[in-house]
Amino acid sequence: MAPSRRIATAAALCLVAVSCFHMTKAIGETEWFSSRPRHMLWSHTVFKLTSATPDECAERCISMRGRCLSFDFHRRTRSCFGRRNGDEVLDRRHRPHVKRNDHYDFYVSSRDRIQSALRTPRGPARVVERPRVSQRPRVERPRVERPRRPYAPVTRPARVYPSRRPVVIARPVRPTRPVRPTRPTRPRTTPTTLPATTITSGAVCLDPVGIESGVIPDQNFEAVSSYWRYTPEKGRLNGEFTWMAEVATENQTLEINLGRDTNVIAIGTQGFSYFFRDNYVKSYEIYYENRRTNGRFFAYKEGGKTKLFDGNTDAYTEKVNYFRNQPFRARTIRIRPISWQYNIVLRVEIYKFCED
Repeated sequence: MAPSRRIATAAALCLVAVSCFHMTKAIGETEWFSSRPRHMLWSHTVFKLTSATPDECAERCISMRGRCLSFDFHRRTRSCFGRRNGDEVLDRRHRPHVKRNDHYDFYVSSRDRIQSALRTPRGPARVVERPRVSQRPRVERPRVERPRRPYAPVTRPARVYPSRRPVVIARPVRPTRPVRPTRPTRPRTTPTTLPATTITSGAVCLDPVGIESGVIPDQNFEAVSSYWRYTPEKGRLNGEFTWMAEVATENQTLEINLGRDTNVIAIGTQGFSYFFRDNYVKSYEIYYENRRTNGRFFAYKEGGKTKLFDGNTDAYTEKVNYFRNQPFRARTIRIRPISWQYNIVLRVEIYKFCED
């Protein structure tokens, strides 16, 4: 092989070696470290020095006795950051943690080399203390007492603004609040413990079955649903409370068991005032069952069609509807609301013949 070719091959091998490791030797305390210029390591910091040299950083790293094996040196700010990682970071597995950065130089050593540096006399047996910059002495200046000027009120002439009309400053009048008209209070109906009186309508004598008076017990009332304390047994005429459905839908019903087959001739309904609003049922249908139907309910019909009864128009007035198909015998009455105002509420009384 020609000498020139040998020289070119050796130079190429050197360039490959330099490009793979970029390692250079330094002098002083950094001789125990190998440097990789323009690189830095992403790792945990164990110490930090500012305004230092690489030798001072290396001396501080060696003095930590194995807790520091490498450091990054920032050339512009002359700061260094100690790392606990050694030369294993140059391995292919850890190489992604060593990043290229033009502002840093990376110095790395091994645990054995740090131990060797501690055993040699040129190790960091001394502590380098950089002289601190003394603070500038504070000079207290003498306080000069300045004479104060005496206060003299300045009287200036009032400005006169030219205007065509004279300016009249009037005190604003506070507008009075309009008086709201008082709403007439409706008398509240209270439940009575006395037996209900008999109602006479023309030649028909009506007698309550005992819903208002309490003859019908509470367990004879049933409903599909009820809201809070407005349970089915509260649906008595002129009662303090009422029955209220939890959800306002057409499948809500109120059932009243009369105890035995009764000749029913009329039914009276009443609404209820809830949250300052009149709640009532506008229309409803009647279903019934007796001893002969054996528990099956049938709709009350007139003219071959299910009768739609007219309900209330306010929360206090009782609306009485008469049955044309007389006698009408029923043991259980089921009321199904069809239309209502705000909420489904019912207070009911059922009337029978006086002679029954």
